[in-house]
Amino acid sequence: MAPFSFEQFSDQLHEAFILIDGDHRVQLNLAEATQGHSNEMHEQFSLFFEADAARVVAQGMYKLEHPDFDHLELFLVPIGISEDGSKIRYEAVFNRLKAK
Repeated sequence: MAPFSFEQFSDQLHEAFILIDGDHRVQLNLAEATQGHSNEMHEQFSLFFEADAARVVAQGMYKLEHPDFDHLELFLVPIGISEDGSKIRYEAVFNRLKAK
């Protein structure tokens, strides 16, 4: 399986991903994808997902479903809640060497 890239996810902005947490399924929307300090050998980027704050999941590794990805597991960290308390925001950070 090839490593994920910023380009793969930036094409999925504002689309729904389904997080599997045991018997629970939580819809996450890919709200933002930002590039870090990447170069020809190294890639850094972050993905920011938003979900309904009624069901918050803890920091950890989760399987996500999306029609464009066969196998997707991400380490997600809850990073904040909206001012009105209705949405929770999660971040997934990628920091990897590019293939030669």
